Amino acid sequence: NTPLSYSGNRSLSFDGTGDWVDMGTDSLLSLGNNLTVSAFVQTSATNSAGFIVGKAGGSSNKFYTISIGTGGSIAANTFDGGSGAANVSAAAGTLMPGQWYHLAYAYDGQFGRLYVDGVLVDTSAEFIRSSTQSGTTGFQVAARNNGNDFPGLIDEVAVWDSGLSPENIEHLALYGLNFTLTQPAPIPEPGSFALLGLGLLGMVRGFRRRR
Repeated sequence: NTPLSYSGNRSLSFDGTGDWVDMGTDSLLSLGNNLTVSAFVQTSATNSAGFIVGKAGGSSNKFYTISIGTGGSIAANTFDGGSGAANVSAAAGTLMPGQWYHLAYAYDGQFGRLYVDGVLVDTSAEFIRSSTQSGTTGFQVAARNNGNDFPGLIDEVAVWDSGLSPENIEHLALYGLNFTLTQPAPIPEPGSFALLGLGLLGMVRGFRRRR
């Protein structure tokens, strides 16, 4: 619960045991039928599953998540608490330890899409959500309800209340959140509350991200 601040380009380090960021349950994070969540990640191990980012809950809650699976697979979805989910995934071996990747999950009200380094890797079956996100679980980074801990580095977590276009996500992967107007496809600003800049809440160490 201690705010930390760092200068320069840095990421948060999680050891996979009891480290996470909880950004609370502000209504800005209870997204409607359009959303995008993204982050740069570098895992230090792929021998177990780990929660990367999202607002998660029990089977009766509404949520959106990105997680890593055993062997470096990826899973992401949005769920409406009853009628189904827009599930997407990437195969084992997609994420390798010690390498940076940009992950993004976008839902446009009909389809969920998973991107790795700006490239579309999976699209869900059509799914129309019945309601906005709810539940008492906060927006969390590197753990889901204090479990499924992620080991590695995470940087530039952001959430939008729109399903970003493939072009936007490609440029987000290339330039990060520090894009300028001289670059193509200007990206909408993420919700100010749902942006994890370094020093908002965090762990004990920061590392520079190099790709």
